[in-house]
Amino acid sequence: MESPKVPVELYALAGAFSKSGAILYAVGGLLRNALLNIPASDIDLCSKLLPAEVKALCYELGYKTTMSAPEFGSVIIHTGCKSFEHTTFRRDTYLKGGRHRPKEVSFLGTLEEDAFRRDFTCNALYMDILTGRYIDPTGAIDDINRRIVRTTSKVPSEIMRADGLRVMRLVRFACELGFMIDDATFKSAKENAACLIDIAPERIREELSKILLSDIRYKALTEEGDSPVLRGLELLLELGALKLIIEELTEGENVPQRPQFHAYDVLRHNMHACAYIEPTLLLRLAALLHDVGKPAALREKGLSREAGGYRELPIGLVEKRTTPMLHHDSLGVPIAREILTRLRFNNSLIEEVLFLIEHHMFDLNFQARDSKLRSRFASFGYERSLGLIKLREADVLGSGLAPKGFRAHRWLSTLEQMKADGAPFSLAELNCTGKDIMQWLQISESKEVGEVLKHLFAHAAINPKDNNPLTLMRLAKGFAKGKML
Repeated sequence: MESPKVPVELYALAGAFSKSGAILYAVGGLLRNALLNIPASDIDLCSKLLPAEVKALCYELGYKTTMSAPEFGSVIIHTGCKSFEHTTFRRDTYLKGGRHRPKEVSFLGTLEEDAFRRDFTCNALYMDILTGRYIDPTGAIDDINRRIVRTTSKVPSEIMRADGLRVMRLVRFACELGFMIDDATFKSAKENAACLIDIAPERIREELSKILLSDIRYKALTEEGDSPVLRGLELLLELGALKLIIEELTEGENVPQRPQFHAYDVLRHNMHACAYIEPTLLLRLAALLHDVGKPAALREKGLSREAGGYRELPIGLVEKRTTPMLHHDSLGVPIAREILTRLRFNNSLIEEVLFLIEHHMFDLNFQARDSKLRSRFASFGYERSLGLIKLREADVLGSGLAPKGFRAHRWLSTLEQMKADGAPFSLAELNCTGKDIMQWLQISESKEVGEVLKHLFAHAAINPKDNNPLTLMRLAKGFAKGKML
């Protein structure tokens, strides 16, 4: 078994450790990824040396250090353009309830004790940097070769119960690496999923985000077969974790939809749409939550959960010219806001997700006039319009009934033609300003200036060739004259 490539800077560091009577080890991802023949991500280091001793050693070598988590023995070592995290061998003691942070940390542990305090065997493989010798106390090599995620303890509950976040980490590693989950580990995760209640929202957000982007972490391992994202969401659902994380989303489970348009219930439609959309966190969240308002739409109309699966309109709705899940887009906005705020996503991301949810029902049957499309796309802006197109495609593909490779060709061609023609997607792209309007019309700053700009913007969106100062001036004067008449 060949040793992974180690940055040259670490050999000098390992030599200094050796002179101090300690062995510097690489641990976890670097070694795991080498066995899987995929690029290394972060390089983690460990030894028996205490943080203060590591800092002193690095100072002698001219390496800078940062104390990332001194209470856990973690020091970031900066060797020019590269950084590595060193953690002292330790033992951890956790409170009951699954809190992420250990109650007590002892730095008197051995390598073996350090290995068994880690969560999964694939993260507990060590290598002496100077000699390239592997140390494998937990059976990591065999598990990695068999593509299995397994707890370091033969009693999985000792691992899963200690830190509730490990339920989500289990799912994340399985999805990112394309690994199966050991049966006993999965059973224990399911039994201890409730420990997630004690985990900080920020930690849950980080793991959820990684699961939603698990298909691009190691493409060589996950590019074929079923979607890692869909698998991750299904695993969270089966473990009972999804309900604890996003209960509002799971309300769509077993809520049927019209069979002529959907093969899945509301929850699984959201999950499939999420798996189909382009891998950005914004789009994945928008797709996952785009129909979160459907159960609320049924409740609003006093209808049962089963009413969503009708083939013909239920009695009483025909006269109202409505459908059971009408307005689920607007109803979904405050629900999605609550979810994303609770999970501490940043405000700018939240607003973009909510915009896509609010507008995802626009031109549902792709029958809007070209002028209407151009006007809407211009008012939305180019990036938002493109995101809306991608969400619509994922929405259709996530129905389970659409042809493979479905694309919203008309929307796409209209948007790209607008861009090619120089259509404005914001007032900043309109080839005149408020000052120009005031000069052309010989008026002072007023509401009328804004009205003229709005009129010119709408016109130029449909007629991009007119987005030039001379034509805009003529149009502005004509608009003002018409208003005065």
